[in-house]
Amino acid sequence: MTGPLPDRESERLDSRFEVHPLWLTFADVEAERARWADFAVEILNYTRVGVLLLLVVFSAFALNDFMVFPEQLPRLLTIRFGVVVPCLAAALGLALSPAAFPFLRRYIQEYLLVLAIVVCGGMIGMGWVMAPVATPERVWVAGLGCLVCLMGVYGFSRLRFGYAVGVGLTTTFLAVGLLSRAPHSPGIGAALATFGLVMNLAGGWTTRTLELLGRREFAQRLLLAEARARSEVLLRNALPAEVARRLRDAGGERVVIADRYDAVTVVLADIVDFTPLCERLPGEAIAALLDSLYSRFDTLCEAHGVEKIKTLGDAWLAASGVPRARPDHAEAAARLALEMRAAAEQIGPALRIGIHTGPAVAGVIGRTRFAYDLWGDAVSGAAAMERGSRPGGIRVSPATAARLADSFVLVDDGTGVWLMGERGEAELRAS
Repeated sequence: MTGPLPDRESERLDSRFEVHPLWLTFADVEAERARWADFAVEILNYTRVGVLLLLVVFSAFALNDFMVFPEQLPRLLTIRFGVVVPCLAAALGLALSPAAFPFLRRYIQEYLLVLAIVVCGGMIGMGWVMAPVATPERVWVAGLGCLVCLMGVYGFSRLRFGYAVGVGLTTTFLAVGLLSRAPHSPGIGAALATFGLVMNLAGGWTTRTLELLGRREFAQRLLLAEARARSEVLLRNALPAEVARRLRDAGGERVVIADRYDAVTVVLADIVDFTPLCERLPGEAIAALLDSLYSRFDTLCEAHGVEKIKTLGDAWLAASGVPRARPDHAEAAARLALEMRAAAEQIGPALRIGIHTGPAVAGVIGRTRFAYDLWGDAVSGAAAMERGSRPGGIRVSPATAARLADSFVLVDDGTGVWLMGERGEAELRAS
């Protein structure tokens, strides 16, 4: 066990992992299937070795047939080598076959159950053959063999509680029934029956306890994995993937992340007349508008490989070329800005957009509510372009214009350089 769950209340409230008091199964079918698939992966190698040892030991015990029951030898060897050993060999082949692994992942418990039935059934069958000629000493030998089988069912087979109890009790009742065919003193039968009863009670309790502990450990691992996945999503929403990975690799230690870039392109946009808009509309409408607009911008960022940096009220900041440098950062930022303007026209509000290319430093700031931020000339230049922009306009700095001149249509009207569109598309519209 790896310790208690970090949030016991959340586990208690998670109905997927409620365990049936009798059958010891999860309430959720998918969780139950996942439990045994996980169990199959966990014990597959153990099962292969166990079946091999069982095959060897069961075959080796043929010496007992020769020495103790020579008069019943042909019938005993028929059961041992004609039925049980071939079944064990087939089971071993199945466990070793890679093609059978999907089957074992789903039906590992049924596979183990069949093994237990074959071995215990073989023991009972041989006991039926031995009973008429069994002396008290031979009864003790056969009885101890049945007790060893019970130990295997409850201790080594890794059978689930219901299967183990079913096989254990059935084997015990059949073994006790065979005692009626054997000439022995009543004391031997009573002693073996008592031992069998105690073995079933102790084995059943142990198997139940181990299964409950195993299910709790599985639920714990699954809940922790889900919590870790949610944390990964939250971390990815707050930080770029490369930066989040560097924080994870730090192993919880405080690490300073600050990277200098010689040239990145920053896009800064804000909504025209946002303050009067806030005075006219209720808060819910403003929040819905910003959510619709900025969610669309986030999607566009993903499509163009541009990193959203932050929002501040109605201002929205993104950078191209961070955290991973790219030679076409200016072109990607320009395409993003054009699609942002088109999205804003569909949703409603007009934008002022500024773009500038320059050096910057990007890093993680804060300790509790940390954020990935950007500083430097690229940011201040984009802010200056945005302040000098007009409604519906995309103003670019001379540094950015120099990078876009070959692929985009730019207009210099004396008030600034304005991005109109990509060269092919803009020329097509003009024609």
